[in-house]
Amino acid sequence: MKAQFLTSLIALSCLTCGCTERREGLGGGGLAKTKVTVLRVDNGGEAGGAAAAGGAEMITTFGTFKGRVVVKGAVPQLTPLVREGDPSVKDAICRANTIPNETVVAGPDGGLANVFVYLRRVPKNVEVPVAPETPFEMDQVGCKFVPHASIVRVGQPILLKNSDSTNHNVKAKGLSFTINRTVGPNTDAANAPVEVARKRENSPAEIVCDFHAWMRGWVLPLDHPWGTVTGDSGEFEIAGVPAGEMEFSVYHEGKPLGTYKAKISPDAPVEQIIEVDPSSLGAN
Repeated sequence: MKAQFLTSLIALSCLTCGCTERREGLGGGGLAKTKVTVLRVDNGGEAGGAAAAGGAEMITTFGTFKGRVVVKGAVPQLTPLVREGDPSVKDAICRANTIPNETVVAGPDGGLANVFVYLRRVPKNVEVPVAPETPFEMDQVGCKFVPHASIVRVGQPILLKNSDSTNHNVKAKGLSFTINRTVGPNTDAANAPVEVARKRENSPAEIVCDFHAWMRGWVLPLDHPWGTVTGDSGEFEIAGVPAGEMEFSVYHEGKPLGTYKAKISPDAPVEQIIEVDPSSLGAN
């Protein structure tokens, strides 16, 4: 009786909701026009792009997810962290120039820089490219971290440079990514200490300097290449994303801005404008 009831229930679901076949790509020949739908997903939901368990057909087609992150409303105007010539600042290199507050960096039309956009979970049925052997360089210039926000691959060498004439401390405060190194003055790529992220982080890890309390940055170690940080005008582009329904996380200054589902197709880029309320930026 139970089996009969379940069979009837499944049949009824198909009649009322419709059963559809999921396709990863098109067969040979011409390309068909593709309808793209991007949906906002609740932060607490499970990832929508997880692949089927063992035995699933390998994903062999890829597409592009691109767009902009834009502040919808007045962009907060922040006071500089250090003003040029401030006598209360000990190190001369740190007061040589005004140090801006990079918590919010936005263009005239509200395009928001330094926003992380990345694939939340990797499908099990796709081949993930190996991490690059070329080191990622994290520098300290004018008593600020350069770049302010960046993505590194798990296993990729990280060079801790210091272009300043004073000591700096690089402390990463992630769950697994927990660097704590002092880097001497004028340390270039040839003699910079090397660190490596051993595990991925689900969200960006904060970077601070114990010697200069205002110094702050963000690093996100990923175990895949499908992530990026928005540029000066808020634009982003992630190429080579596995085809199918994928879910992307969006973070800014350690705060989640939501997750977005996109049906990636090899036929045309998926474009998305992500609007951000100024109150969610956590300006400080």
